[in-house]
Amino acid sequence: MNKKNLLLIMATVLLQLGVFVQANAQTLQNPIVNANFPDPWIIQHDGWYYWCKQDFGNQITIERFRNLQNMSQTEGWTRAWSADANVREAVWAPELHYINGKWYIFASGDTDGAPGLQNLRMFVLESNTWNGNYTFKGFLNTNSFRPEWAIDPNIFVHPYTSQVYMSWSQWEGGTQCIYIGHLDANNLTHIMSATKLSQPEYGWETQPNNSMVNEGPEFLLKNNKLHIAYSASQCHSRHYKLGLLTADLNSNLVNSGSWSKSSSPVFQEGFGAWGPGHNCFVKSPDYTQDWIVYHAHTGGAWEDTNEHLDRAIFAQQFSWNGDYPVFGAPQTGGPVAAPSTTGALPTGVVPGVYRLVARHSGQVLDVRACSGVDGAKLQQWPWVGGNCQRFNIQPTDNGFFKVTSQMAGQAVDVEGCSSTAGALVQQWPYWGGDCQQWMIEPTSDGYYRFISRKSGQALEVGGAFQNNGANVNQWPWNGATCQQWKLEPVAAYARKGEEEEMLTQETKAYPNPFTDQVSIPVTL
Repeated sequence: MNKKNLLLIMATVLLQLGVFVQANAQTLQNPIVNANFPDPWIIQHDGWYYWCKQDFGNQITIERFRNLQNMSQTEGWTRAWSADANVREAVWAPELHYINGKWYIFASGDTDGAPGLQNLRMFVLESNTWNGNYTFKGFLNTNSFRPEWAIDPNIFVHPYTSQVYMSWSQWEGGTQCIYIGHLDANNLTHIMSATKLSQPEYGWETQPNNSMVNEGPEFLLKNNKLHIAYSASQCHSRHYKLGLLTADLNSNLVNSGSWSKSSSPVFQEGFGAWGPGHNCFVKSPDYTQDWIVYHAHTGGAWEDTNEHLDRAIFAQQFSWNGDYPVFGAPQTGGPVAAPSTTGALPTGVVPGVYRLVARHSGQVLDVRACSGVDGAKLQQWPWVGGNCQRFNIQPTDNGFFKVTSQMAGQAVDVEGCSSTAGALVQQWPYWGGDCQQWMIEPTSDGYYRFISRKSGQALEVGGAFQNNGANVNQWPWNGATCQQWKLEPVAAYARKGEEEEMLTQETKAYPNPFTDQVSIPVTL
């Protein structure tokens, strides 16, 4: 056999293998992790899923991967922290969060090592990078009391006020209750105020044998409805299930009167997944689908007197009835479609990197001075090919899109989340706010309008000015050409020469725009 034929055969085999792997990657089989990993916590950041978990009862590790169906194929991991003099053992339910440019782990653990786990306290770890060295910041305390038996902290950052809220489960004389409080922005170990939201009151929350358990609260936001899905009844029993608390986002969230409680469970056992609970929520990679990730027991003889600790990890898509989640029943049969990577795009816009060309001037959307700082304003500028003129358009949900700069990875955002006509448009780290999402709708002749999800106003070049550097703002849609943009596909990143040319042009227009060294990400 000659070398040419051998290479042809090898190429054919590799192609067939690739097709097989790709087809396999299109489906998801529950459980996605068939091993004992209770209280799953996964977040998304910059195109990755991060799985934060406890190992051996006294360590916290973080793994990352590209999709849920291949959680076992991690592409990086770190042992973030090990128990020390502050926390001895029984590290439970660690959660990784990215807040104000730093990584935090909120968890609980036993502080004295004495039998019975009578001193489980919540604590905070901090790092500058997801896989860096995490330092112990302290135990979570309030002014009025010190939670001596408190577990399962979960964090929510308010999209309009940036206030950090925390919900958790706390022991009160034999009863586990759900609490909420808001944290000191300058000290995330300090709970400024706290109130009890829920305690077991329905029969389905007290099984078996009058077990009084509300735990594992997890925030879930849909438009202006904020939900807390919590787990009720004993975690080692088949009776473990989810309840739901709901409040208006703009209400006083630390007032128990703002919240309503479901009178029946919203998710419970079925189809071979027993005692589903202590979940988290994620989006599909293209942000068009909502998924719940939870643990459940996978088999064995079921009696209320048995303890079942084989908690595997499951994942499934869920839907919405208005602003309320519909979780359905556990999915445990054959393979189901994996989380979407292509998006349902009713406007015909294909996810990718584009330059946005203003119809009235022929100039493109641009980050002023090619800045990477939070809050840098957007403008129009002649196309010179820079990364701050290239924008990645990706779907979120319900036909909306996020638009992020290739220069700094930040989102096109209305300053202050304002609904005021004329509010300036800036770049800001993406947190999922309505003022960072846009409906992209065709107008005519290949142009589109960008409508803010928050205000319903259009992205426009202010005053319809033609000059270089004219501000970009929002304004009620009137059909003007300064409110219409052509989407022209471009390479994801500029070549080195293009980026340097752009910076030269910007520097001439804005004297001394930089006060320190500049780092420019380029692809050669």
